[in-house]
Amino acid sequence: MCACHPKTSCSNRHCCISRPNYGFTLVELLVVIAVIGILVALLLPAIQSARETARRAACLNNIKQLCLGLQNYHDTDGRFPASIQYAKSVVDAGEAQLASNSRYGPNWVIKILPYLEESALYDAFDLAVPISFPANATARGTQLNVMLCPSDKGNVEPYGWGADQQGWARGNYGANAAQWHFPFGLVAPNYLSEWRKNWVRGVMGANVAVSIPEITDGTSHTIAVVELRIGLTSVDRRGVWAMGAPGASSIWAHSSDDSKGPNSCIPNGDNLWGAPDIVAAVGDATLRQECMSVPSDPNRSTQAAPRSTHAGGIQVGFADGSGRFISDFIQTRTGGWNIEERYFGTWERLTSSADEQVIADAEY
Repeated sequence: MCACHPKTSCSNRHCCISRPNYGFTLVELLVVIAVIGILVALLLPAIQSARETARRAACLNNIKQLCLGLQNYHDTDGRFPASIQYAKSVVDAGEAQLASNSRYGPNWVIKILPYLEESALYDAFDLAVPISFPANATARGTQLNVMLCPSDKGNVEPYGWGADQQGWARGNYGANAAQWHFPFGLVAPNYLSEWRKNWVRGVMGANVAVSIPEITDGTSHTIAVVELRIGLTSVDRRGVWAMGAPGASSIWAHSSDDSKGPNSCIPNGDNLWGAPDIVAAVGDATLRQECMSVPSDPNRSTQAAPRSTHAGGIQVGFADGSGRFISDFIQTRTGGWNIEERYFGTWERLTSSADEQVIADAEY
């Protein structure tokens, strides 16, 4: 009978068979780790693509909810809400004051809150005073999930300027206002002169908006809501859901010599109040790289284009409540500063509510 060593085992009770220790060598371990790394590298783009597809779908769903809210508002009020509202005293102050004044009333998002199941938030606003007043600080600082596109990682930092204007919550969606600059043509003696041009007006302007019968191009061929990118710094007012200003929750002059449709990368394409502070905080090179360039002068909010962080385009919502993805390469107009309808491309025909130019779905 044999005595078994602790590291041996007996195949039967008469003999013991020694079993050597088996294990991975260092080379084998490195090979396994390398294979795992390669597999992860191959799978990661597919995972990221799937996640972005899901985020893009969620973004489109938000737009459809907003368009449904607009439809319900229209059913009650007889027309869509204005993208920007302001008192006559602000108009009397002149264009320069109107383009930089913070004393706006409720914008289109605030007006449709009751139709988004946000009646309590709507009631929290004191609409007897401008939205920028301290009485509205808590309400305007409330985050609205329906206003946030999950693809835009910049939407977590609130907007604020000065000691008493902190904490404006962000949003990624804007109203299609007009093809002309805000607020030109909005003060006496030419009040609404540009808006009255059927090839200029969009859907929701300043102190004015259209009704469905006035959308002669058809609600399924007229964009009402577009995506906006959040500003890259807390002093950048782009993407602020409770503020009606250009770039905050509306688009203006989004097809001109320095702004050509979705995700326009032409330098100085967004004219914004506070632009010098934006450039100082972020740097002109970064703003240009992100296609969010602003001129340091004039320091007024007059122009803003639609933008997104999706690759290749933006999500939009139409006046009939439908939504779809629009490519960055959609045809835009020619003609420099001239905004006459004869120079329109597909983008301009989709954003003008009454240019009366026929357009087919295949064109976009």
